[in-house]
Amino acid sequence: MYTALVCRVDPTMEHMRMHCEPAAGTGRDHRWRVLIGGLGSAVSADTTAYKEPVLESVSGPGAENAPTRGDVNILLNGDYFGPVTPVDDDGLIVGTEAVLPTAFYGRLDDTHGRKWPYFAGVSCRVVVAHV
Repeated sequence: MYTALVCRVDPTMEHMRMHCEPAAGTGRDHRWRVLIGGLGSAVSADTTAYKEPVLESVSGPGAENAPTRGDVNILLNGDYFGPVTPVDDDGLIVGTEAVLPTAFYGRLDDTHGRKWPYFAGVSCRVVVAHV
Protein backbone atom coordinates (compact mmCIF):
# COMPACT_ATOMS: atom_id res chain seq x y z
CA MET A 1 0.00 0.00 0.00
CA TYR A 2 1.26 3.46 -0.89
CA THR A 3 0.24 6.82 0.55
CA ALA A 4 0.21 9.84 -1.75
CA LEU A 5 2.80 12.43 -0.73
CA VAL A 6 0.92 15.64 -1.43
CA CYS A 7 -2.81 16.01 -2.05
CA ARG A 8 -4.64 19.29 -2.43
CA VAL A 9 -8.18 20.25 -3.32
CA ASP A 10 -8.50 21.98 -6.70
CA PRO A 11 -9.67 25.53 -5.87
CA THR A 12 -11.59 25.75 -9.16
CA MET A 13 -13.63 22.64 -8.29
CA GLU A 14 -13.88 22.57 -4.49
CA HIS A 15 -15.53 19.49 -3.01
CA MET A 16 -15.14 17.69 -6.37
CA ARG A 17 -11.49 17.35 -7.43
CA MET A 18 -8.13 16.68 -5.75
CA HIS A 19 -4.61 16.67 -7.16
CA CYS A 20 -2.25 14.09 -5.62
CA GLU A 21 1.42 13.19 -6.12
CA PRO A 22 1.98 9.45 -5.74
CA ALA A 23 4.81 8.10 -3.61
CA ALA A 24 7.74 6.33 -5.27
CA GLY A 25 6.68 2.80 -6.14
CA THR A 26 6.15 0.10 -8.72
CA GLY A 27 3.38 -2.00 -10.18
CA ARG A 28 0.01 -1.52 -11.77
CA ASP A 29 -3.69 -1.84 -11.03
CA HIS A 30 -3.43 0.44 -8.01
CA ARG A 31 -6.81 1.62 -6.71
CA TRP A 32 -7.30 4.78 -4.71
CA ARG A 33 -9.20 5.72 -1.55
CA VAL A 34 -9.54 9.17 0.02
CA LEU A 35 -9.59 9.84 3.75
CA ILE A 36 -10.79 13.29 4.82
CA GLY A 37 -11.57 14.28 8.37
CA GLY A 38 -11.63 10.66 9.46
CA LEU A 39 -14.18 9.66 6.80
CA GLY A 40 -13.11 7.31 4.02
CA SER A 41 -14.36 7.03 0.47
CA ALA A 42 -15.11 3.83 -1.37
CA VAL A 43 -12.18 2.32 -3.27
CA SER A 44 -11.89 3.65 -6.82
CA ALA A 45 -12.93 1.59 -9.82
CA ASP A 46 -10.23 3.32 -11.89
CA THR A 47 -6.63 2.22 -11.48
CA THR A 48 -3.21 3.78 -11.93
CA ALA A 49 0.18 2.30 -12.86
CA TYR A 50 3.87 3.12 -12.71
CA LYS A 51 6.05 2.87 -15.82
CA GLU A 52 7.36 -0.57 -16.80
CA PRO A 53 11.02 -1.19 -15.94
CA VAL A 54 13.53 -0.70 -18.75
CA LEU A 55 16.62 -2.97 -18.79
CA GLU A 56 19.50 -1.25 -20.58
CA SER A 57 22.57 -3.34 -19.72
CA VAL A 58 23.95 -6.21 -17.67
CA SER A 59 27.36 -5.88 -16.00
CA GLY A 60 29.32 -6.66 -12.86
CA PRO A 61 31.57 -9.48 -11.64
CA GLY A 62 29.02 -12.20 -12.47
CA ALA A 63 28.25 -11.06 -16.01
CA GLU A 64 31.17 -13.06 -17.53
CA ASN A 65 32.77 -16.27 -16.28
CA ALA A 66 30.54 -16.52 -13.21
CA PRO A 67 31.22 -19.50 -10.94
CA THR A 68 28.68 -22.29 -11.38
CA ARG A 69 27.81 -22.13 -7.67
CA GLY A 70 26.25 -18.71 -8.26
CA ASP A 71 26.68 -16.36 -5.30
CA VAL A 72 28.12 -13.51 -7.36
CA ASN A 73 26.73 -10.05 -8.12
CA ILE A 74 25.30 -9.13 -11.49
CA LEU A 75 24.26 -5.53 -12.00
CA LEU A 76 21.13 -4.85 -14.04
CA ASN A 77 21.17 -1.27 -15.24
CA GLY A 78 18.18 0.60 -16.55
CA ASP A 79 15.34 2.83 -15.46
CA TYR A 80 12.02 2.72 -13.59
CA PHE A 81 13.13 -0.01 -11.16
CA GLY A 82 11.40 1.73 -8.26
CA PRO A 83 12.68 2.93 -4.90
CA VAL A 84 15.84 1.61 -3.24
CA THR A 85 15.28 -1.66 -1.37
CA PRO A 86 15.97 -1.02 2.33
CA VAL A 87 18.70 -3.20 3.85
CA ASP A 88 20.35 -3.42 7.26
CA ASP A 89 24.10 -3.17 7.98
CA ASP A 90 24.54 -6.83 6.96
CA GLY A 91 22.85 -6.27 3.59
CA LEU A 92 19.68 -8.13 4.56
CA ILE A 93 16.38 -6.74 3.26
CA VAL A 94 14.33 -5.08 6.00
CA GLY A 95 10.71 -3.94 6.22
CA THR A 96 7.52 -5.56 5.08
CA GLU A 97 6.75 -2.72 2.64
CA ALA A 98 9.97 -3.20 0.65
CA VAL A 99 9.66 -3.61 -3.12
CA LEU A 100 11.19 -7.02 -3.84
CA PRO A 101 12.19 -7.14 -7.50
CA THR A 102 12.65 -10.41 -9.38
CA ALA A 103 14.99 -10.91 -12.31
CA PHE A 104 14.74 -13.86 -14.68
CA TYR A 105 17.35 -15.22 -17.07
CA GLY A 106 18.13 -18.10 -19.40
CA ARG A 107 19.05 -18.85 -22.99
CA LEU A 108 16.60 -17.88 -25.68
CA ASP A 109 17.86 -20.79 -27.85
CA ASP A 110 17.56 -23.53 -25.20
CA THR A 111 18.28 -26.97 -26.65
CA HIS A 112 16.76 -28.89 -23.72
CA GLY A 113 13.15 -27.98 -24.47
CA ARG A 114 12.79 -25.56 -21.55
CA LYS A 115 10.74 -22.43 -22.00
CA TRP A 116 12.34 -19.08 -21.31
CA PRO A 117 12.85 -17.89 -18.61
CA TYR A 118 13.88 -20.84 -16.53
CA PHE A 119 16.13 -19.28 -13.88
CA ALA A 120 15.38 -16.53 -11.36
CA GLY A 121 17.88 -14.32 -9.58
CA VAL A 122 18.25 -14.67 -5.80
CA SER A 123 18.25 -11.74 -3.35
CA CYS A 124 17.52 -9.12 -6.01
CA ARG A 125 17.27 -5.56 -4.74
CA VAL A 126 17.27 -2.02 -6.10
CA VAL A 127 20.49 -0.26 -5.03
CA VAL A 128 20.03 3.06 -6.87
CA ALA A 129 16.60 4.63 -7.15
CA HIS A 130 15.35 4.73 -10.72
CA VAL A 131 12.08 6.53 -10.20
